[in-house]
Amino acid sequence: MLSLVLVGLPSFCLAAPGAGEVRSEDAVVRWTDDALEMANDAVLMRLSTANGLSRVAWAGAGTNLDLLAGQTLADFVVTVDGRRLRSDDPGWVAAEPVAQVLAHGEIEVRLALERDGLRVTRTYIICPGISLVRGWLDIENSGQASLLLVDPPIATLPHGAGPDELHWMSGAEQFGDSWRLRSEPLSPEPRVFDSYDPPPAVSGSGLAGDGVDARILLNGRPVWPEDNWAHSGHASDVQRHEVTLEVTDGDQISFVLARHEQMTCDTTEWDPVVAYDDGASYRASEGFSTVQGDRGWYYGYLSDDGEYRDLTYADVPGRYGQRWRLDVDVVEPFVSETEMHPDPQGAAVRTFVAPSSGSVTVSGTLANTGQGGPAGRGFRLGSMAYAPWFSLSSGQASAYVGFDCMAHWRAEVSPSEEGSGASLDVTLAGYTRQLAPGESVRTPGHFMGIFGTDLDDMGQEILEWQYRCMWDYTREPWFPGVRMLGYWMKGTHWGSHGWVGGDADYESAYRKVFRTADFMREVGGDTYHRDWGWWDRAGDWNGPDFLTSGEYLRQYGMGQLIYAFIYTVDPQSRVAQAHPEWLADGTTLDQSLPEVVEYEVELLDSFRERFGPFQWRNDSFPLAPRGGDDTVLLGQQQGFMEVLRRFLDSHPECAFQGVNGGGMGINWEYLGYASGFQFTDGQSQALANYHASYLFPPDKINDMPDIWDPASYDPATWRGLLCSNFDMTGDTFSPDQLEGLRELIDIYHYLGARGVVGRWVRVYHPLISGDDETMYLQRLSWDRLRGVIITKHRIEGTVTIRPKGLVPEALYEVGFQDSPTTMEATGTALMTDGITLSDPAPGELIYLNLPDHPGNSIDTTPPSAPTGVRTREARHMGVPGVEVIWEPSTDDHWLSYYLVTRDGERIGTAAKGAYWFDHSAGADPAAVYAVQAVDGAGNVSDVVSCEPADGPRRHVIDDGDLELVGSWVRESDFPPAHAGTLAYAAEAGAGFSVSFTGRGVTWHGRLGAEGGLAIVQVDNEPPVTVSCYAADEIPGWPMFERHWEVPGPHVLRVRVIGEADPRGTGARVWLDAIALEP
Repeated sequence: MLSLVLVGLPSFCLAAPGAGEVRSEDAVVRWTDDALEMANDAVLMRLSTANGLSRVAWAGAGTNLDLLAGQTLADFVVTVDGRRLRSDDPGWVAAEPVAQVLAHGEIEVRLALERDGLRVTRTYIICPGISLVRGWLDIENSGQASLLLVDPPIATLPHGAGPDELHWMSGAEQFGDSWRLRSEPLSPEPRVFDSYDPPPAVSGSGLAGDGVDARILLNGRPVWPEDNWAHSGHASDVQRHEVTLEVTDGDQISFVLARHEQMTCDTTEWDPVVAYDDGASYRASEGFSTVQGDRGWYYGYLSDDGEYRDLTYADVPGRYGQRWRLDVDVVEPFVSETEMHPDPQGAAVRTFVAPSSGSVTVSGTLANTGQGGPAGRGFRLGSMAYAPWFSLSSGQASAYVGFDCMAHWRAEVSPSEEGSGASLDVTLAGYTRQLAPGESVRTPGHFMGIFGTDLDDMGQEILEWQYRCMWDYTREPWFPGVRMLGYWMKGTHWGSHGWVGGDADYESAYRKVFRTADFMREVGGDTYHRDWGWWDRAGDWNGPDFLTSGEYLRQYGMGQLIYAFIYTVDPQSRVAQAHPEWLADGTTLDQSLPEVVEYEVELLDSFRERFGPFQWRNDSFPLAPRGGDDTVLLGQQQGFMEVLRRFLDSHPECAFQGVNGGGMGINWEYLGYASGFQFTDGQSQALANYHASYLFPPDKINDMPDIWDPASYDPATWRGLLCSNFDMTGDTFSPDQLEGLRELIDIYHYLGARGVVGRWVRVYHPLISGDDETMYLQRLSWDRLRGVIITKHRIEGTVTIRPKGLVPEALYEVGFQDSPTTMEATGTALMTDGITLSDPAPGELIYLNLPDHPGNSIDTTPPSAPTGVRTREARHMGVPGVEVIWEPSTDDHWLSYYLVTRDGERIGTAAKGAYWFDHSAGADPAAVYAVQAVDGAGNVSDVVSCEPADGPRRHVIDDGDLELVGSWVRESDFPPAHAGTLAYAAEAGAGFSVSFTGRGVTWHGRLGAEGGLAIVQVDNEPPVTVSCYAADEIPGWPMFERHWEVPGPHVLRVRVIGEADPRGTGARVWLDAIALEP
C-alpha cells in the first residue's frame, strides 16, 4: 500500500484499540481511535480524529508527494449561528467510522462529529485503482433549539507542494467561448469565481457580433430617432420606441434594420404596433402574410446605395424558413413574423401603409436576440459561467476537484497561510437556512484527485470513475444512440408563443414522426427525437398520439425521445392555476416541495402509460430563486434528482436525456442519471467537446442538433461529430447526402462494436504540429489497443499527429477512411514520430488496429443471406402498406445494411433493423419482395425473396400516365416519388379523374407547408374536402383511400379548390400515383 512507501508520513498502528478495516480490491479504509486512512495503489488520504477531524496527508502514487506538505488542514468549516466552526476546533466528539463496500467495489466511510447540538457527518468514497475520492457532508440540528446555517461548504482542494498554475474551464453560456480550458498563474491575492458571474469572455469584444442599428421612417424621413440610429448590442440591450405621428391615407411607416459594422448574430426581434387614436391597431406579427401588401404590410430591402427592392416569400424548411428573403436560397436578409436580419450590403425593411388619416402611436421594442449577452451578474445555473471543476498544478504534481452543484456556488483560490501552497474552497452561496431540531442538509457531492502534469491522465481517472460507479442509470439501447429530429420546429409556434409554447399542430407533429422514421431507416438512426413545442399548454401536456408512433418506431428497433420541461409551466395551465403556491417564480415549479416532487413523478408515470417506453428529454431551468432568495436552490436540485431517480427506478425500459439550454446545469451526479446530455446549444462552436472531454464521457454528451442539418452534409466537418455522441435536425432526399450520413452513422455503430464508442472508452488529445490542435481528438478502447483519430475540419497542407496513450510495445496497424495507405508501427514509434497527413480527403479518419472499418478493402467475403423473409399487410400510424420482415444476416467482419427490392426494383436501404414498411404507391402483398445484406466492404449477399401473397396484383397509375385538367406542373428525378415523377396544381378547377373496376383506390400525393385543399368524390357519394397540408414535406402520402367489400366499377374525381389550408402557406395539390386494388 502507499502508506508503506511514502517517506515521512506518520505511521499507522492497526493494533490500536477500536481499530477497524474494510478492503475491496486494492482499496482499503482503516481506522483507530484517533486516525482514519483511505488508500489504494493510486492515492493515500490520512485524517486525524484525535481532535475533531483534520487532514494530515494526501499523496498520489504517480508523484509520491504529500500535497499537504506536512501541514494539517481542517476537513471542513461550517458557519452556524454566526460562528465559523472548523472541523479541527476543540469540542467535537467523533463517533467510530462506519465503512462498507458498495455495489461497484468502492468503499464508503462515514464519520459523525457532534458539538453543541450540531452533528456533521462526513462521507468519503474511495474507488479501487484511481486517486479520485468522492465526498459530501450531512449537517443536522441534533439539539433542541433552531440553528442558522449559512453558506455551507462543498469542497476544499489543497496543494501544498508549490503550485504555480490554476486551471479552470468556461461554462456553457458564452457563445463562442464555452467549455474552453483556461490556465493562469496563481496570484498572491485571492481569486474568486462565482457561478452568478457574467461568463468570463463577456465584453464588447467577447461577443460574436457587434449589434444592430435601427430606425423608423415616415415617407423616408427619420422619426425615431430623429438623428442617427438606435443601437441594440445584444439580447439584453432592449431599445424601446413610442412616437406619435400624424399620417394621411397611404403614408408609409418603415421599420429599417441595418448591421452595425458586420452582420454576425444580427437576428433581431422587432414586432411594432401602429395604433390609431380611434382604437384601430395594427401589429406586425398579426398582419404578417405571404402576400405583399396584405393588411397593409410590405417587406423589402434597402441597399447601402439607396436602392429599394421587394423581398420574396420563401416557404422553405428550417429555423429560418417561412419568411421574406431577397433570394429564396439565401437566409439573409429576411423579415419574418417577429424577426428581421440585414445583410452585409443593406438593411431589412418592414413597411406599414396607413389605411386612413389620423394620429397614430408607433410603439414597440427591439433587441438583437441573435446575440445572447452580455448578461450581467445574476441567477445562473451552476455550469453556465464556469464548469464546476478546477485544478491546481505545479511542475511535479497537480490536484483537481469537481462538484455537483446546479445551485449558486462560490469558489475562492487563496495562498496557504503557511508555506508555498494554495487552497481552493468551494461553498454554497446565498444560502441562509434556519434548521429546526431534527432537520438536516446534505451538501452537493464533490470529488478530488491527484495527477502529474498531463490533463489526459486526470481525464482517464474521471472517466474510469464514471464508467465504474456512475453508470447504473445509463440505459441501453438508448445509449449510445444517434438521434434524429427532422425539422422539429415546423408545426410549432417556435419564436412566436414565448418559451412555454403551446397550441401545437398535433397532426403535423404526428406525421413528422412517420416521415423521420423513413429518413432514419435509410441512414441508420437509432432514436426519433421529438423536441420542443408539441403540447397544447405546458403544464397540461396534451399532444399527439405518441403511443402508436412509438409502436411503429420499435418495428425498426428505433426508440422515441419526448421533450418536456415538466417543471416549467404556462401560468394558465391547470397545475399553475390549481397550485400557485408551487411556483417559485411565474413559470417554475419549486421542486424543493415534496408535493411538487410527487406531482412530477406521477406525471412521468402518466407519460410512460401514454407514450410507451420513451426517453425523457428535459430543458429549461429546473431551479429558480424565491423572491430573490437562493437558499431554496439546493433543495430544488435535490428534489429534481429525486424525480429522476424515481422515474428511472420505476421504468427501467425508459431513459433520460438532459439539456437545460445546452449543459447549463450539467454535473456528474446529474449526468449519472442520463443516457445522454446535450452539453451545448452551439455556444462551443467548432471547439465542441475538445476540452469538455476531460470531464465527461464522450458518448454521453452531444452537440446542438440544430446546427447539423442533413441537407448540408459535408464529410470535412460532419465526421467531427464522431468526437462525441451526436444527433441532427432536418431532412434530405439527396441520394449523395443520404449515403454520406449512412456511412457516418455506420462508422459510429462500428466503433461501438469495437469498444471505441460507448462505455469504457478513453479520450486523448493528440499532439499536433502544423494545425489547430482543437480540430483533432483521439478515441481508444480501454485496453488501448484499438482507436481512431478524428479530424474536424478541412486540412490544407501538411499536419503531423502524435497520438497519446498507446501501449508502447504494442504493434498498431494504421489505416484511413479514404486513403488506401496502411502502415505498421509500435506505440512508441507512433507517439514519437507521429502520423503525417498532406492535403488529405475531407474528413479523413485515422484508424488504429481497426482494419475492417466500414469502407475497408480487406474483406472479400460476403455476408450471409437474410433468412425467413416474409411479408404481410399492415397499417401504421394510419398509413397502409406492406411489411417486409427477415432474420438478420451475419458477417465475418461488419454488417452494414440491407437492400430491399420489390419485383427486382430497389425500393430502399434498410440501415436500421431487419424490417421495412413499404407504404409507397407500389406497395403490393402480391409483389415479390427480396432482401440482400451488404457488409462494411460493400460485399453483397445472395438475394433472398419471399413468396408473394395469393391474389391478383395491384395496378398503379403514375401521374405521368393520367390526363390532367387545368394547369399542372410536372416534376421529375425525385427519388421518393413513384417512378420519380410528381405533379402539382394550385389553381381552382384543376383536377383529374380515374375510372376503374376494383375494390379499392388510394390517391398518393405529397404533404407540405404549401399544401392546399381539394374536393374528392367517389362515384355519387358526397364529396369530401382533403387537405394536402403538413408542416413538413412528406412524399408518397395516402391523401385519400376508399375500399369496398367486392370489386365494382367506380370513378374517382379530384378537383383543386385553389385555397390554402388555414395552417398553410399555399394552395398546392400533389399527385404522385393512383393505386388500384382489383
